[in-house]
Amino acid sequence: MKNVTFYQFLHTKDREDQLMKLTMNRPHEWEIIQVREEPIQLLMLFPWEITEILVPSDLAGQPGLVLSSEQVQNHILKYWEAERVARVMLQNETIPIKIHDIDTQTNHEVLFRKHINSDNFCFHGSSWVRNFVSRRNLRVGMKIGLCWDIESFALRFSVLNNPPT
Repeated sequence: MKNVTFYQFLHTKDREDQLMKLTMNRPHEWEIIQVREEPIQLLMLFPWEITEILVPSDLAGQPGLVLSSEQVQNHILKYWEAERVARVMLQNETIPIKIHDIDTQTNHEVLFRKHINSDNFCFHGSSWVRNFVSRRNLRVGMKIGLCWDIESFALRFSVLNNPPT
């Protein structure tokens, strides 16, 4: 938290006249308030079921952002219909999914797939790099949050912690 001087410029005419008398023709009140340096965590609005600290491989096109099998099965696939789960799990299909970036209020589509040689899943390719890494200037060490929104059938995304460079 840091201290910031906050000026109140709009007053009623009576309050302005009163201040003019009290402060010798300086009609503005001011007070010192504390301002958060980091963004407010939206945990009450969006329960960030999946949180990740970004590593170099998450920022590359291949493999892209990697999520564990447990994270995906517990927080994403359980909301999908069986046919779509089978396409990803059994047929190793790459499918597009929608992601809503709540920080910028923008919607994007990224490619999602299961790794062929492991149980992990990833958002990969140019769609992840273009829509999130480049656009949001994601860096190693940043903490991001994801949660599935049942109503819009999309992931919610937010940068939860942006360490200094």
